[in-house]
Amino acid sequence: MGEILERTKYYFKIRIIYPYVGWTDERTTDEGEFLTEEGDELIEELLRSGYEKLVKLDKRMHKSIKAYDELLEDLSEISQLQVQDEMNKKRAEMFLKLWFFDSNIFLPWKTRIPFSHFELDYFMNVFNEYKTKGVKIYLSAEN
Repeated sequence: MGEILERTKYYFKIRIIYPYVGWTDERTTDEGEFLTEEGDELIEELLRSGYEKLVKLDKRMHKSIKAYDELLEDLSEISQLQVQDEMNKKRAEMFLKLWFFDSNIFLPWKTRIPFSHFELDYFMNVFNEYKTKGVKIYLSAEN
């Protein structure tokens, strides 16, 4: 299902081999836990949950485009807000993105598939590429 591309005491990068060959994940730590049995378990869990997320995403992608369009509109409105604290604006954008994926794709209360803020950029890119080019980038190793 997956493979380790790189692994050190403080860093690892993994990818799914089939069928979602465009998915990778990487993590860093200051505690050096990645060369331990705990590191093995973490990597195995991330590969499993990554695969499960992509199965859910693939099933719901087409149906979720309208909700994605609404998300983009909301993000555009947030970006135009004049606020004193830019960090609060970024935090609101992140929570809105997390809400989108939790409510429309992964449904963690139902599927028990955890979704992390670490994955936001990747999955936003997946939707953007699908919306603009009609391409599911997680099915291609070129991405």
